Amino acid sequence: KFQGAFLFTTTLFEANSAAIGTFRQDILNYALDSTQSIDSINKALQNAIGQGVDYAASLDVLKESERLAVAQAGSLDSVTSLLVGTLNAYGLGMDQAAKLSDQFSITIRDGKISIEQLSALLANVSPLAAAAGIGFDQVGSAIAVLTAQSFRAEPAITGIRNIIEGIVKPTGQAADYANQLGVSFNAQALQAKGLNGVLQDVYKATGGNVEKMAQLFTTSEGLSAALALGGKGASQFAAELSAMANETGVTQAAFEKMANSVELGSQRVKNSIEVAFINLGTP
Repeated sequence: KFQGAFLFTTTLFEANSAAIGTFRQDILNYALDSTQSIDSINKALQNAIGQGVDYAASLDVLKESERLAVAQAGSLDSVTSLLVGTLNAYGLGMDQAAKLSDQFSITIRDGKISIEQLSALLANVSPLAAAAGIGFDQVGSAIAVLTAQSFRAEPAITGIRNIIEGIVKPTGQAADYANQLGVSFNAQALQAKGLNGVLQDVYKATGGNVEKMAQLFTTSEGLSAALALGGKGASQFAAELSAMANETGVTQAAFEKMANSVELGSQRVKNSIEVAFINLGTP
């Protein structure tokens, strides 16, 4: 079973036989101290390499994915997709995986959203946010604020996407009204001031009036999210942005709390037995 999965993995990259043999043994060595099953390790590696991660760096990425999966009670495969996919969307190197992992953990810790929900929904906004120059620190902060205010995960992320769309490409009526208010309401303002900065300018100019705000944010999800982020959620938005910038080791701390559970410890024992049989059967 292991050999079959590994052979499929090797179809995803080019390497000589010696390098492939080394990589095979590296996977088995990784499994000995892993909290995840050998099957899930293989699936996650296939996922990472399929998303463009160099096979030689794939186990390093997997290590960070495993920490995040354990820390936030997610599946290794979906968390790997989330981590690598978001790095790709923002054009970030794999050396930024730990920082991004911490930002995911902060979003989950301070909001009301799971890692599996992030895995399923974040791609709905991340490509647009990246193109608009809005880093995940801003997106994650907004998600945390909205879900803490009882927004469900999907409407929260849809609302953030609609806010960004509305600012980057406002309707003619919205652009005219923003000019009347003296508010910079365009992609340049978004890049210069960030999502929080533009929302604060809009909220001050309109006094938080729903009818006035509705002339700028023309979808119900976008309007609801803008009112929540620009109004009573403004101070929390700023606090979340500060946490995203300054807190480190959040995922590692949560991982250490979870990693010594009986269930995960048992998986290490099981992996050790399976690796022994794999090594015995290989010749």
